[in-house]
Amino acid sequence: MARRQDQAIANALQRLADILKRNENHANGRAQPQVQVAEEGEYQGLNKFLKRNPSQFKGGYNPYGAHLWIKELERIFGALQCSENQKVAFSTYLLIEEAENWWTHVKQRLENEGREINWFTFKEIFLEKYLPEDVRNKKEMEFLELKQGNMSVGEYAAKFEELALFYPPYQAAGNERSKCVKFENGLRPEIKEAIGYQRVRDFPTLVDMCRIFEDDHKSRLAQSRSLGSQRHVRRAPDRRNPYQAPSKYAGSPSSVGRPNFSRDIMVPDKQIHWLSSALNVADHI
Repeated sequence: MARRQDQAIANALQRLADILKRNENHANGRAQPQVQVAEEGEYQGLNKFLKRNPSQFKGGYNPYGAHLWIKELERIFGALQCSENQKVAFSTYLLIEEAENWWTHVKQRLENEGREINWFTFKEIFLEKYLPEDVRNKKEMEFLELKQGNMSVGEYAAKFEELALFYPPYQAAGNERSKCVKFENGLRPEIKEAIGYQRVRDFPTLVDMCRIFEDDHKSRLAQSRSLGSQRHVRRAPDRRNPYQAPSKYAGSPSSVGRPNFSRDIMVPDKQIHWLSSALNVADHI
């Protein structure tokens, strides 16, 4: 890659030197014929492209990485307004190792078949190789069945956007509403009930609102548990038996078994009268 970049820089410097020399000749009144710079048209602008620090692609089994690589290149192409030929030239320039060997054989086959090699053709063949249809179908189903479950809102949103790349209907600019509805339906019930009625249809705003609610909800639960544990602090058990009856008789050991009517037993008035009568009868016997 370094050798190619050095060659491109050398060509650009040569072209700049020719332009300066031509301007100098015009200033001296000596018009010279234009000098054709030996540089292929599709590689013009390569230095500007490389300044965007695009990622290289080395191949292997990496469906998600292959999809992201194409998306990254398309974003740069749009910013630089690259032509179809430049898109192919710049993309293949970044292929290394296994991917570079693959493209060498594919390019030769396409040329032998007389097919035009444009960006659409390259992207189609590239994705067939590194993002097969069965993998795309699996990712689409995984996206359609995605639920938050035990993930945090941040983790759920990251997974949602990762899988949404494999679901073309949500990639169009006018499908923000459908994307938000799908995200809401996968939220946990407590978050969905709190956020759903607000009908937020801007995806970044929706994610932020869900994340803030989740953090507040966790804080409230933690505070509630803390207060609950303080209310239920276990006290030291009372060793006394609340159902233990007092002694029937009280007094010194010598009085065990003998009732002390004057001090220990509370007797109703009628019973006192009856006992007094009984004692009087006993005295006369």
